[in-house]
Formats: sequence, C-alpha cells, structure tokens
Amino acid sequence: MKRNEFIQFLGLGAVSAALLPPFISSCASPEVAAEKVIDFVIAGISPSTSDDVILAPGLVSEVLLSYGDAISDGDTFGFNNDYTAFVPTGIDEGLLWVNHEYIKELMVSGFDRRGDIEKTKAQADKELYDVGGSIVKIKKQEGKWVVDFNHAQNRRVNGHSNIPFNWDQPIAGKNSAMGTFQNCSGGVTPWGTILTCEENYQHCYGECSRERKNDRDESMGTYGWTKFYDNSPQHYGWVVEVDLKTGESQKHVALGRFCHECATVVEVEEKKVVVYSGDDSDDEHLYKFISSEPGSLKEGTLYVADTINGKWISLDYEKQDILKENFADQTEVLVFCREAAKLLGATPLARPED
Repeated sequence: MKRNEFIQFLGLGAVSAALLPPFISSCASPEVAAEKVIDFVIAGISPSTSDDVILAPGLVSEVLLSYGDAISDGDTFGFNNDYTAFVPTGIDEGLLWVNHEYIKELMVSGFDRRGDIEKTKAQADKELYDVGGSIVKIKKQEGKWVVDFNHAQNRRVNGHSNIPFNWDQPIAGKNSAMGTFQNCSGGVTPWGTILTCEENYQHCYGECSRERKNDRDESMGTYGWTKFYDNSPQHYGWVVEVDLKTGESQKHVALGRFCHECATVVEVEEKKVVVYSGDDSDDEHLYKFISSEPGSLKEGTLYVADTINGKWISLDYEKQDILKENFADQTEVLVFCREAAKLLGATPLARPED
C-alpha cells in the first residue's frame, strides 16, 4: 500500500485526530495545524558521541524523576520508561503516567546471569515491582515542573497488582491477573484514563498455543518468575486501562491478546470509540476495535487488516464459519487472537508498531 492509500484505509479523519500533537489538535483545520507544526520545528543538531542530552538552541531539559526515586512514603519510580502521558487536573498541574516496560536484572535485583545460579524470590519480587507503570502528580512551581511528593494519587501499578479482566468469562480459570508488565506504548481515552499495552509478555511467563493451552512453553520465559508464581501466559498480552485518579485497572479482553505495541483511541459518532493496535512481532497483524456502545471497550467488534485487498476482517465468532470450526467460543478467539487472524487470511506485516 502507498502511504495515502494506507491513511484512507485507516480512516482519514481518525488518523488526523490521532496523530496530531495535543497542543495543536484543537486547531480550526488540518491546514492550520500543519502550519503550526512547521512553525514549531527547531533547528537541528549535529551527530555526537557525547553521553549526554544534547538540545537544539531554545530548548531546555530537566530531570523530573529517575529510577528508584520515592514518589510517596510507600512507592518508588519504576525502571525503563516507555510510553508517557500527561492528563491535566488544573492550571499548571496534572497526573503523569509512565510505562516501565522491562527490567535489566543486574541493575534492578542484582541477579547476575554470568555467575549467579538461581534467582531468589526476593529478587523476583523486586523485578515484578519495578515494571508496570507509575502515576505521579506533578505541578509547576516558579516555572519548573516538580513532583508533588506523597500526593494521595501517587502510586504504582506493577507486576504484583491484582487486575481484573473486563469480560464475562474467566481467562484460564481466573477473573483477574497478577500484574502487568512489558508495557510498551499506549493511549489516552476520551474519558481521561490511560491505556497501557502489554507487548513482549512471553519473556515473563512463557507462551501457550491453542492446541496446548494448558502447557506453557517455558523456553520463552527468561526471568525465572514461574519458579515462584505459576501464572498463565493467557493472563498477559492485553491492553490495560488505568484510572489515574484511583489506580483502578482492568484488562480489556475484547481488544484481543497479542504483543500490543499501542492502543490509539479515536472517538467517533455517538461517543463510540475505535482503538487501533499493532502486534509488534514479525509476520503479525494490524487490528482495530469498534465499540457498539458509547465509551465501551468491551461491547463491540475486533477486526484484523487485510491490507492486500484493502479490507477489515471481523473476528466475530458468530459470523465466521472457520472460527466456529477451530475455536470453542469468542473468548478462545480473543485469547488466541494471532491464530484466529491467520485462519481468516490477515496480512502478515513487518512488526507494526505505533
């Protein structure tokens, strides 16, 4: 597909709204917005080997938070930042969400693969704590952004958190999962919550296939957490919604289970939503969820892209005979979304990301 054909395939208005930076998305027209983007471009910088943050003239950089910094009396800032979102709560203040995608064992728990034989439970627990995400209240004081330490909304969502599934049927026998991790990109919903995406989940608790769904492939799990926590791989690979004000979280089964790189949310007519998501692995697919109810990330239909023929294929179990022949129900389709997409003839892509 050519670039303009791909944009039309996604939906021109949706893509324009989703990709424009928030500070210009309220412009009167795309043309005005484009002019503002051009005006915002700053002179470039030359390549450098310096181990430092190098900025173009006119820009400044300040460290707001570093790994291990206390955000409250009980919580510290996590490791390895990825997707970051800011939700204003007033003038010059707001809540910051930061993904903590994965850990480096030596830096986080002290486990050294070059010499240590076995990881301890204490080391595993430290690693589980330092992934997930951080919620931090920040505010501007004397022109500088600072952390509002010990604010009631400062908290962590991590590998130990109990997170329910937003679904009517249990997933691998349970209605909730232990934790979230491998949180890569994400999105902000029209109602102000955060979507954080579980990407390479197989590194943590392995993986399973539809034929051997009760047998975990341990070879994919590189952290050794399964020695202490016998969690099902089916509990991971979801889009997780987090309410920044309360910390309450839920995993959205309707959006499918795979290596979610992102969850780009667009509100359409009657306050229904569309969520685009790429499966960031070789020969995987591009998906979109369209809600059937206003503001719902449960009621709706998940589609996978056939970019060769320029169409979206429904993953609705009731409407696809091949899914009925191979899966028990809609829940199994969503849990083993990759296999369902391939049976339907979705186009394999080269690691679709944001």
